[in-house]
Parts: sequence; structure tokens; C-alpha cells
Amino acid sequence: MLIFGSQGWHQVGGQTLKTGWADFYPVDMPQDWRLDFYTSFFDCLLLDQSDWQDASSEWLSMVAESLEDEAFDWVLSVDDYSDQALDRLQILLEQPGFERVQLLCWSPEPTWLERLPALVKVTIGLKKPLDLDQVKAQWQPFLAGSDWDWCTQESCLIGWPLGYWPTLPDDPKQQAGWLQTFAATLPETLSQERVACVAGEGVSANTLRELKVMADVLGLT
Repeated sequence: MLIFGSQGWHQVGGQTLKTGWADFYPVDMPQDWRLDFYTSFFDCLLLDQSDWQDASSEWLSMVAESLEDEAFDWVLSVDDYSDQALDRLQILLEQPGFERVQLLCWSPEPTWLERLPALVKVTIGLKKPLDLDQVKAQWQPFLAGSDWDWCTQESCLIGWPLGYWPTLPDDPKQQAGWLQTFAATLPETLSQERVACVAGEGVSANTLRELKVMADVLGLT
């Protein structure tokens, strides 16, 4: 079951919204209402580490209120493996609204992964070129038995499945091909699980909504 969302808190709560998102929200909508509105259309959001690690208590309260009784998935990007980041993550996981969290760890440090709570879903991102079988064997202790992988021209993702498209083609047929190719990588054991698909910050809200509709038509949601 594929779910869809964007990348970056600025798409939801920024002072100045990116091109393609400024018209998504109703005119004069308060910033602290946007997440609630966003969840009417999308089911996940990828946050850069600077967004989630520096989250204020006011922000956390807004999230808790907006996501009350909502099934919403957060994908938290990680590229700084400090003790401070781990401490902040553990606090975040205890907050209302963060019941469903997946980490996207870029070139992680094994000792940092060893200290994660056991139930956290982990996707590891690695730059190509690489010996994929050797890499998967190396990181297997942190992947909860998952043998999934998905590679693009520049990088590979392994571990818990995650669809991550920094850009999207304009051609609907090409978009459909991407969706079907990604869906074909998913193991049957996850057919009832929510699998996040995140489009990069340059992808407009309309394009993302069209992608979700296409996935509905293809029977992937």
C-alpha cells in the first residue's frame, strides 16, 4: 500500500512556500493550520535533519494537535550521527503524532544504528557505485531481516522500503512506469503495510496529487 508526501517542513510551515505549493493552501490560512490541511491530501512527510532535530516545543504541540487521531508517517532524514541527534530522536519518538516514524540514514555509522530503539524502521541510503550484495550483507544486522533494495543511477536504498524521487518526469506514462517498477520491488509480505513514497522539494503539490491519483488507478494504494 503506497502512501505519498513531500520533502521538507517548508512545504507545510515555511514563511515563504516553494513554487508549486504557494497555491496549495487557502489564502490567509494560518501556518499552524497547514499540517492539518496537508494531511487531507497526503499521508507522509520527509523532514531534513535540521527540521526535526531543532524542533521547538511549540512545534511539537502543533503537530500533536494537527495529527490527533490521524495515521500519518514521518520519514526523518539523517546524515549527522552525533549523540545529540540520537538524544533528540529518542525524545521525538515519545511525542504524540510521532507514532509512525521511519529513518532515512545516509551513509550511517554502525555504532549509531546499534543504539536505535528496536522498533524504528530504517532505510539506508548509499551512493553508487557499490557491490550491492556485499553492502546488504554488511548492513543486514540493522535491517530487521529485510532483503529489499532499490537503486537509481546515483544511489541505492536498502532496508525498509521507501520510494524517494528527488524529481519526477512530466510524462504521465513515465511516472506510471516509475510507480510500477518501484511497486514490483516490494515483497508480498508488505502488501498490507504502508510504504511511503516521497517526492523532492522541487515537485509541486499538483504533480504529487496527480501521482497519487495515478497510483490509485494502478491499484497501488
